[in-house]
Amino acid sequence: MKKEGKCEVIELNRLKFFPVMMFAIVMGLSGLTIVYEKAHEIFAIPNFIGNGLLILDSLIFIIIGIFYILKLIKYPSEVLKEFNHPVRINFFATVSISFLLISIAFHPVNVSTAYYLFLIGTILQTYFTFRTISFWINKNLELNHSNPAWFIPIVGNILVSVAGVGFADTTLLMY
Repeated sequence: MKKEGKCEVIELNRLKFFPVMMFAIVMGLSGLTIVYEKAHEIFAIPNFIGNGLLILDSLIFIIIGIFYILKLIKYPSEVLKEFNHPVRINFFATVSISFLLISIAFHPVNVSTAYYLFLIGTILQTYFTFRTISFWINKNLELNHSNPAWFIPIVGNILVSVAGVGFADTTLLMY
């Protein structure tokens, strides 16, 4: 907020306040895409529905990713503030989970793309899991900070096993 004379000029920059939670949209669309791909396999539902959803999901993921990278470049302090927030830190795992879910959705279409998405998602998921758990242990969290978002970084670890089928040794995925 800037003051100029008697008038107040409010700086409204949407990019500055673009939340990491937007990646949850990709998670939901990816789940729907995977459902339609499986419905095609099992019930012979037309394949174009799953393919169309995969394209839409990928585009939305890219758009949200670009916006968040721009926020990271232009407003790194805002991203850091989000990363150190007791509730919002849990939503950073939505980035890695989005990579993993899109990897699952790409697997029947393009195994090579699915593999690279799996690798990126697994690396990010490992980092976000350790970072979030470290945050929980080292910060004095209050009761009002507890919420269902705490499940996000933990559940993402299960998706590594699901997305890794065919890419990693199955004995490795069991641990």
